Amino acid sequence: MFLISIVTGIRVDALSNINVDDVDLENNKFTATDKGNKTKEYYINDELKSILSEWLLQRDSLISGFNSQTKALFISNRRQRMNTMSIRAVVSKYTE
Repeated sequence: MFLISIVTGIRVDALSNINVDDVDLENNKFTATDKGNKTKEYYINDELKSILSEWLLQRDSLISGFNSQTKALFISNRRQRMNTMSIRAVVSKYTE
């Protein structure tokens, strides 16, 4: 989350709306819906692509065995979509 926001400059609201299906690692990009329901493409570098690829594997293992149907890219420890307040708290924690 932290690196995505730094590399792309994406708003926290848009970051919380990203679904797994919105990530296109083959083309080094993802799409997100932001303010005003505008969809925007964000391009990522190879380092971020690698990190996202690892996260997707970890995410799959975190939700396997649970009855989680969430399509959210970033999930809480309750296996649900992280809201903007949670994302801000994580980003704030690691930027101090």
